[in-house]
Amino acid sequence: MTKIEQAIDEQKRNRNSRVKKYFSAVKESTQRLDSKPFIEFISDLLAVSLNEASVLIKSYEVTINGDLMIDTEYVLATGDVVRAYTGHFLNNSRYIAVIK
Repeated sequence: MTKIEQAIDEQKRNRNSRVKKYFSAVKESTQRLDSKPFIEFISDLLAVSLNEASVLIKSYEVTINGDLMIDTEYVLATGDVVRAYTGHFLNNSRYIAVIK
């Protein structure tokens, strides 16, 4: 990563840490989905193409357990809470899921 990319990464992660307390809570009604490769999971969750899912991940639009995840090769684990873009703040949104 270049120094500029590192600075952008740090800024985005700092912002995420500040707003994390406002993320929607996991409830009984939160969807629970089977694990699959991360890009495929985001593609299915958001009903977008694999390419669009990859771009969203790399654009800091997805969190796992509240932390930004830009590694498209991340391996999802049971209990992980995945949130994507607007779903970070919408209760019971279709943009949040827990891995079974």
